[in-house]
Amino acid sequence: MTIDQLQLAPNARKGAEWARATFPDLVFTSGRRDTYGQARAMAWNVVTRGQNWLMQTYKPSALLTTLQTWLSQHPEADDRDTIADGFYQVFLAAHSNDVMRFSRHFTGDAWDAAWPLEPGRGEIIVAKIRREMPKEYGLDKVIDKEGDLRVIHVQFAPSVDI
Repeated sequence: MTIDQLQLAPNARKGAEWARATFPDLVFTSGRRDTYGQARAMAWNVVTRGQNWLMQTYKPSALLTTLQTWLSQHPEADDRDTIADGFYQVFLAAHSNDVMRFSRHFTGDAWDAAWPLEPGRGEIIVAKIRREMPKEYGLDKVIDKEGDLRVIHVQFAPSVDI
């Protein structure tokens, strides 16, 4: 994905531009997501990583509990589309502030990059982002795993009050 395709908020965009300039081989995989896009991304990880992936990945919240409860109550849901539709319905029924707080991808204040195949490269990238990304971009967190999935997830202070 190009940086424009990520549709990022200003600070996250600056962070992505810095990361691309610092690591030209970095492969961006996601940025801002709408509600259904987030539901599909989560559903894919549940299908490929298992039903505990949600609880291993997201910060505890009432919305997370509702999503996990939906998943537990629908054992027949075993494909990405069915799970995504269920998660989407949970998001639609939730208060918009709770949804916006659930993931910084909703506000464009986060982006993901693929974990490099070259051994040790991902750790170098994550460490350099943590250590050297300009403070004025509002870097909030860099994660190198979502559940058991190796990924570079970078998030920034919220660009909007929620």
